[in-house]
Amino acid sequence: MKRLAIVGTVAMFALALLPATARARLIGPTLPLSYDQSVKAHGVTGMTTSMTAPFSGKIKRFQVQGIRGAVRLQVIGGSGRYKALRQGHRKDAHLNPDQVATFKANIPVRKGNHIGLRFGWGGPFGLHTTGFTGPSSDWFDPALKVGGSPRSVTYDDQSELLFNAMLKR
Repeated sequence: MKRLAIVGTVAMFALALLPATARARLIGPTLPLSYDQSVKAHGVTGMTTSMTAPFSGKIKRFQVQGIRGAVRLQVIGGSGRYKALRQGHRKDAHLNPDQVATFKANIPVRKGNHIGLRFGWGGPFGLHTTGFTGPSSDWFDPALKVGGSPRSVTYDDQSELLFNAMLKR
């Protein structure tokens, strides 16, 4: 019994020493970034191609920069043809280009899922131009809907949407 208690204590100590990155990871850019251009996003889904979940867990918060309008965080599955698997509640923001808003979330994600934004009503959303060497964005018009059929990307561009998500195990 004493041996079991010692092993348990050592295991708990080892877990406490794990770096925070083993339990949580920021997906997407650290904000704020340069607000190079904006897009009037209404009724579409946008997804930065590099924003893929490295492990299964839950998105506990997300940030957006420079948005004027309504968004929903979406979990997107697929490769080549995509569908919205889950989405969060509608969030409204009226930000200047350099302002960042943080929203709480609690959305399950599986390893390999993509993270995107579904745009509702509103005005511009900021983009960071990356050129041909950085992340690009895929767009779905009309927006992906949870329960909808898988679809191909409508168009893409060489920019990064100004948002990120905190994924926790």
